[in-house]
Amino acid sequence: MSTLNKYLGIALKGSNLSYCLIIDEAIKKAGTISLKCATNEHPVRINNILTLLKKDVHKTTISSTEETQEDAWGIGLESNEYIPRSVSDAKRELYACRILSIVEANSNIIFKTKPYLFTTRCLIQTISKLANAHDANATTLEQVAKSKMNILASSVDDMQFTAIGYAWATAVCLKVFLWSHFKFF
Repeated sequence: MSTLNKYLGIALKGSNLSYCLIIDEAIKKAGTISLKCATNEHPVRINNILTLLKKDVHKTTISSTEETQEDAWGIGLESNEYIPRSVSDAKRELYACRILSIVEANSNIIFKTKPYLFTTRCLIQTISKLANAHDANATTLEQVAKSKMNILASSVDDMQFTAIGYAWATAVCLKVFLWSHFKFF
């Protein structure tokens, strides 16, 4: 029987696809990949990073008793649905939809699970509740993420860290959601 203790949050901000992996209670991997490349390279880059994450985690967590046990992963995607108000908004939304579709397809293949989708509003509200913050806004989410990943905040630029912060919030929301809805894991 497999146990679900791996929570991977993925967020797309601008041309950066960020990820944060939480195993049990600890942040194990966090980073971002740039998607400033030809569109035919996007599936390869996304597949490579997800495959490397799974292989790296599998190498570090495997023991002789776990070799026959199937890995159980929870995958969360930050995804917003809105009505575009201009042509540029429509192009941006189409780009995001395409990238998230690639991530979803690769998650099905690599992790054998379908990702859960979380809106930015849901992420902000959940992190604000967990942090006992009075104001539920994007600044609160970024401040809480900075306090949790202090070392990482100084090693990447602000845009990349914001994207990683949203990926972390997605992983936390995924964990809260799964534990509140499926207590049998």
